[in-house]
Amino acid sequence: MAEVRLIEFQRMLEKQLFPDNSFYKFSKNAGKPNVSSVEIPQSSGHDAPILGGVNSGYYTTSNDGNAATALTPVIKVNDKLTYSNTILRPEKPYVFETLQEEELSYNKASAIADEQADNMNTGIANYIATVWAADVANYIIPTTGLNQAGTEQKRSSNVVTGGYTGLVKRFAYEDLQALNLEIARQNITGGQWRALPTPELWEDILRIPEVVDYEKTGNETMLKKGVIGRWGKVLFLDPRQNDRWNANVLYDTTGGVGAEVPVAYDGALNVNCQSALLVWNDKYVERNEGAIKFFSRKNDPIYMGDIAQWGVRVGGSYRRTDGKGVICVYEAKTT
Repeated sequence: MAEVRLIEFQRMLEKQLFPDNSFYKFSKNAGKPNVSSVEIPQSSGHDAPILGGVNSGYYTTSNDGNAATALTPVIKVNDKLTYSNTILRPEKPYVFETLQEEELSYNKASAIADEQADNMNTGIANYIATVWAADVANYIIPTTGLNQAGTEQKRSSNVVTGGYTGLVKRFAYEDLQALNLEIARQNITGGQWRALPTPELWEDILRIPEVVDYEKTGNETMLKKGVIGRWGKVLFLDPRQNDRWNANVLYDTTGGVGAEVPVAYDGALNVNCQSALLVWNDKYVERNEGAIKFFSRKNDPIYMGDIAQWGVRVGGSYRRTDGKGVICVYEAKTT
């Protein structure tokens, strides 16, 4: 009975991981569930010599074609971008108490699986947001807070204690213009640009009439697809946030403009960590959805039940070594 119970529980978990309505589904899937790292070949490469050489006469100003010079043939070798897959797991193993076996009905097991899958899916989304974050200086933009009248708009930061909690410049009309200018400068083709705001950033965006005027722009049908706003080439998705940070992406701005550094998934916060809007082109970012690995110890005499623990590999990255396809706009400090 214990083995059947654990197998059923594992199946319930598997069915709920990586839900289709997650923001990271708007990306390429590497499709390598059990590897520790993934390599992405780049379209541009470098010349590399092959074994052996060939003697061939060729024209130069010095030999007029009469001398034979050893040439080394070369082949084109693809450069590669490599990223690692991490293993996410619940904080603690779970015990199914044998003495309460009759209480663990299918509905109760399903409720436990729902809770655990929800926690795991939140962790997966939080992790992918951090590994997609731009780390090229030109693609990290501070907000100006300037509306069309040139007036600075500001509000309090919502980042948790430990990060920056003072006043920030809102994401405003001029910041939309700067974002679309950077998209044009990246000059990449295909795909759809999307943006993932926090609730606070979405409040900023709602103050920009051009983004959410569906009657004027004719974008009512976008609401049915989880798109709550549009500006130029960018579709704004439903807002979310990492509850550990009250943000999706954080930047450590200790080094100043041009030296901002994205905070890692498990990175420590400091008073210069500021929230950012994550913007990406779905053709130029990648995710890797791993298979769930389930571990159990049945009929444990100490805990008088079955102990279960599980984990799943997950990874992601932008797909080009030059970082194109991702832009982040962070909330700049103000007074």
